[in-house]
Amino acid sequence: MNRLVFRPGYFRNTQPPQYRGTLSLTLEQFWRITFLGPPRSVMIDSHYLIVRDFTFHVTLITDSVSVMKSDDRLGTIGGSFLQNYTLPVDPMLLLQRTGSACMSEDGWPPNSITPETTEYFYDDTCGVEEPQAPHVVGCQQCHCTHPLPTMSCVKALEMFVGRVNVSLNFTRIRYNKTIADEWRFPNEPSINSFGEVAPVNIFEYLPDLQSNRVIYLYIEPDGCEIVEQCVGGSGWRRLLTFSTTTPNFGTQDLRLGTVSYFTDGLPNDAITKHHIFEYSPCHKHFHFSHYGSFTFGNLKDQSNLTNSKRGFCLQAVYRHANAEWSPLNQDYYTCSLQGIPAGWRDTYQSGLRCQWIDVTSIDTSIQSYTAPLYSSLNPDGFLCEGTPQPDTWVRTEFNTTCCSSQGCCGNSNETQCCGGEPVDRVGCETWEGAQEDNVSEVMVTLPLSGEGQVTEKCWNSTGSWGEKRDCGLKLHPKGKYLTCNKPSQQVALKNVISTDFYQVVRVCEASIALRSGLACIWNDSLANVIISHKDEPRDVHFICPPKRDSIETGGRFAVYFGPLFTELSLGDVSWSSIGQ
Repeated sequence: MNRLVFRPGYFRNTQPPQYRGTLSLTLEQFWRITFLGPPRSVMIDSHYLIVRDFTFHVTLITDSVSVMKSDDRLGTIGGSFLQNYTLPVDPMLLLQRTGSACMSEDGWPPNSITPETTEYFYDDTCGVEEPQAPHVVGCQQCHCTHPLPTMSCVKALEMFVGRVNVSLNFTRIRYNKTIADEWRFPNEPSINSFGEVAPVNIFEYLPDLQSNRVIYLYIEPDGCEIVEQCVGGSGWRRLLTFSTTTPNFGTQDLRLGTVSYFTDGLPNDAITKHHIFEYSPCHKHFHFSHYGSFTFGNLKDQSNLTNSKRGFCLQAVYRHANAEWSPLNQDYYTCSLQGIPAGWRDTYQSGLRCQWIDVTSIDTSIQSYTAPLYSSLNPDGFLCEGTPQPDTWVRTEFNTTCCSSQGCCGNSNETQCCGGEPVDRVGCETWEGAQEDNVSEVMVTLPLSGEGQVTEKCWNSTGSWGEKRDCGLKLHPKGKYLTCNKPSQQVALKNVISTDFYQVVRVCEASIALRSGLACIWNDSLANVIISHKDEPRDVHFICPPKRDSIETGGRFAVYFGPLFTELSLGDVSWSSIGQ
């Protein structure tokens, strides 16, 4: 929850002896929810709902020092405070129903928010804002993407979902070994090859890597994705997106250091002067180029595709452990001081730009393709898994790349390319076997052309019902690649009918280069309607896709359909013609 992990940002004027530091809940698998009574019918903010009351409980285990720095009111046994929130009474399909009113872009790269990752961006304090001043670098308010929301988060919840006011009661209790043994995770920190507790040990959290999906994205010729070489070209691309999570189960901080994150590109800090971070003129912030590498395909026949992840920020976003050696309060919650404290984790969630492998070149027009997805964290050893030697710098075989032809690393006074500078890393006394758990592998199946996230089984909690969901649909066998002859003008599927109870019909743009539909999410659909077998034949109107470039000249679309609720049977949907 943003307002717990990034809590200091909401209390900027707090000074000792008052503390408002970071907090975090446990992993969701350890949450204890107790229902209070049976479901009941209520009206909340003019929305009729079936609800069930419940209580939520976790016990957090930590050290006695950090708990007080998380909040000074927890400085004594029995000390407590309330953390108040306004939450959606139903969190499913939140972005589809409320737009970006409740989504905070503060500190994130552009275009980071997706319907499947709203939990990373939800902020009930977001209000109606003026556009950010042009001279401000990076997004430093709730909303930066235009058009800006015209209502606050709380108002959007009231109108489209329903609000519920929630109070989390944090109370400090006396340490009890029996209770601690019940809640502790893991039972002990990482142990190195010498049988000793590892000072720092990061690893790939496999469940997040398994949360992968195929999406379609149009890349502009001058897009940052082209500049940073994380796609094979411009135009429509087919992308395998996935999440990667890096917990630190050592007992010490994994520390990279301070970074003047939003700057003009001049190296002002030690780790930028030694070129561990390189400035991205396109994104206007520094990138860490040695976070990890990801490979998809068969390594033996060299048919693999690889993407080296340029991490934009090594940041503690959640407490993965729940143990005495993992602090509640930590200093790595912004990109200005980068690292992962003991027991915390960093996550690059699916949906972030370049958090993918471009699989456009793999032909699945006839059959699907199954291959392993490999993840290798810290492949170049820049993250010290051991004991760092902060005053020692070691020259590596790496050199900086040329940042931009429009200036050297953001410095407009320099006109020559700044590539070729040597890259150093901090000295590190590592331990044998430290990187053995940094490599992971999962099997992934690329679906047939025109299929993707929208045609996959609904597997998460973001919504598996209704016409706005982004899963559980099917590419219509007669609507895989259709033509409308009037780009940018209104056209229609004529006389659409269904043979079964309530079917969703979604019209998506199609790609001439890929010769397939684009399995669009609801937010990007051309049309999205509900058809019932009881309805008279009806026309489904939409705007014929316009010209995008010399190849994608417009006029192509595809039809997807499925039951309104995934538990219902798939019916048949048909239409007579394409007209106006």
